[in-house]
Formats: sequence, structure tokens, C-alpha cells
Amino acid sequence: MSAPGPVVVLGGSGLLGAALVRELRRRGAPHAAPSRGDLDLGGIASIEGRLRAMSPSALVNASGFTDVAAAERPGNRAEVFLLNRDVPAELARVASVLAVPFIHVSTDYVFDGDLGRPYEETDAPNPVQVYGESKLEGERLVQQAQAMGLRAAIVRLSNVYGGRADHPDRAVPALMQRALNGDVIDITGGDHYFDFVHVDDVARALLDVCQLLHEGSEDIPPMHLTTGIATSLSELAQLAVTVAGSASMVREVPARAFDVQGFCGDPGRAAQVLGWKPRISLREGIAMVANDLRRNGPLASAGPFEHLR
Repeated sequence: MSAPGPVVVLGGSGLLGAALVRELRRRGAPHAAPSRGDLDLGGIASIEGRLRAMSPSALVNASGFTDVAAAERPGNRAEVFLLNRDVPAELARVASVLAVPFIHVSTDYVFDGDLGRPYEETDAPNPVQVYGESKLEGERLVQQAQAMGLRAAIVRLSNVYGGRADHPDRAVPALMQRALNGDVIDITGGDHYFDFVHVDDVARALLDVCQLLHEGSEDIPPMHLTTGIATSLSELAQLAVTVAGSASMVREVPARAFDVQGFCGDPGRAAQVLGWKPRISLREGIAMVANDLRRNGPLASAGPFEHLR
């Protein structure tokens, strides 16, 4: 990065945050990854002073409540909106006060997942579950800050995977672990499809966005970091079985009420603005996950905070 202060990564212990820290180290850029406790995200009024003391060159918000199923539980709604709407709004305000760029990570769940073609950034959002609603509200508040002069970018991710900080219950690591174990693999909604992107490709793109903002770009519209390739859960399961050399049986069970039919994102804007495209194919990325699980064992369980889908 071109500025002397650290790039502060919120959610640095999660899947994407950990990859961002690795990429910053690779680039030799100063960085900081404060924990949730360091910033006391439950009491957002304290964030400004703590971040000011870090003298950041940019803020990257890779944190949030990201367990889609847990977000549907009525008792979690307040925390979901605190972490996915109120905290991003406060971070955007602080970034405006400190006059530093702000990169906000959002999700494909702002759409209803029933378009029948790759989603473009200009398609109208229509979330159908609490998680998507909260993320869309966070986007809108960040956009309000942009309209007031904040240098910021909103990036939307699809199914990001790879790395030890992933959640063991998410699609790629869960299917691969079961395939390696030779277990029966149950698929909830086998025809449901997603756009799987390796976390290292996403981290590279996010820091390229950060660099553009440092160089003076003031108008970076919302951007999808996606492959444009739809893969059904049944196809993903069969790929996991093949890569693992497993005899696991794949069995389909009904989808959950809040599951979207699918999402695939058009990567054209990211290619145009950043010159970015994913380098790691799904088969290559799946093999990387399998090798990691063989070497290091199953992923550890984690809570819904700071583990980006």
C-alpha cells in the first residue's frame, strides 16, 4: 500500500480477514487486525477512539454475523443487525472523520437468488432472510456516507472458501471432510447452486480496491467478486468425492425454508475496474482444502462472528 499507516482489518481472525492479513504481509504492507474484544463491537461508541489511536491508512470491514441459519432465530435478530448494519455504519462514520478509505464486505444474500442468470451489480436487491436484510441495510448506510464524501467501496461475495479459518459446517470444508472420512454426504437442496471463490483470490482483489482508493479513486460502485460459474451442491459433493478418492454416497434431503435457489455473479465489473479474475479453479481449490484437512485434521468449530461466508 502507498500510505504509511496500517491497513486495519476488522474480522482478522475469520476466513477472509486472515487471508487479507496474509496478503498484506506478502505485499510488505503495514497492517493491524484488532480482535472483537479490542474494539468492543458490542459498544460501538468506543470504536472511534480505538481506531484513531491506530492511525490507520484504511479500514477494511471483513467482520460480521455470518451464520445464515443462526440469523433466522428470533433471539439473534438484534445482534445480527448490530453487527451487520450498525457496526458498518459506525465504521464508515469513523473512516469519514479520519479521512481514510473504507472497504465494506457484503454478500450475494442481498439478492433473492432466483434470477436465472448471473447477477449484475445493477440488479435490484431483494433479500429473503434476516442475514441478507441486515447486510443490505449495512450497505445502504455505507452508501449514505459515500454520498457525503467518504472514499469507500462495497464488495459483494458469494461462497468464499479455503484456509484453516473457515467454518467446519460450511459447504466446501464440510463436504470434503465427510468425503475424506468416507461418510454418507447429505445435501440440502442438491440442485441449489452457488458461485465458489477461493479466499486468496478475494483477498487479492480487496487489497487492489484499497490501493485504488489510496490513489484517489472516489467513485467505485458496488462490485461482485465472483467467478461467473454456477456449481450445484450435488456437483460440489461429487467433486469432493472424486478429489478425495472416496466411496462416500451422496444423498439429497429437502432444502431449508430460508435457502435461496442459487446465486451466480457476473465478474465483469471487477475485471473492468481492477483487471481482476480468479486464479484458483474450484477443482484446484477443493484439492487444496483436501490436502489441508489430511495434513492438519478437521477444522475447529467457531461461532457466527468473524467467519465470512
